[in-house]
Amino acid sequence: MTGKNLRDSSGGSYIPRPSGFTLMELATVIVIISILAVLILPAIGLYRGRSERVGCSTNLHSLYIAVSTYTTENQHWPQIFKPDKKAKAQEWHAALKPYGIDWINWVCPTVQRIGGNPDVTKEESHRLDYFATPFDDKARTPWRWATQPWFIERGDVHGNGNLMIFRDGSIEDLHSVGRRLSMQGGTLD
Repeated sequence: MTGKNLRDSSGGSYIPRPSGFTLMELATVIVIISILAVLILPAIGLYRGRSERVGCSTNLHSLYIAVSTYTTENQHWPQIFKPDKKAKAQEWHAALKPYGIDWINWVCPTVQRIGGNPDVTKEESHRLDYFATPFDDKARTPWRWATQPWFIERGDVHGNGNLMIFRDGSIEDLHSVGRRLSMQGGTLD
């Protein structure tokens, strides 16, 4: 068929065109892919932020379970009052390690990403992204005040205030707690 003209349905002849895409078709596909990427990228960022917040909440809940068990077994809140951040981190880690808490549980995934993802298993990268409320050494003190958070996230990295976990295991952000308390006419204890 290479030497013959092909006939179309009207009886006229035409020359077959080479297979492939025209420049216009290729440009159209690139524009469509670009538009889809522009629409999808913000959604990906939103879901990443939500997953990091869930990871942060999971860490807070793990700390809550560990410190609840510690307090039940030892009849007091961990008494750690070191002024040095590194020494305080070491002592909190040592106190809760028997209850399944490792260094990664002390690190907020968002802070980890913002900080360039240092390896938190290395000693020079050990830190606490959640701070504990210092309670006294009496067995019931941590359960005494309903609005006193047990652990507070280091910074407002999720956009709605620091996350906090309370004596009942509930997790709220600072702005939600503030709104709720202002409606009730109360304050944090």
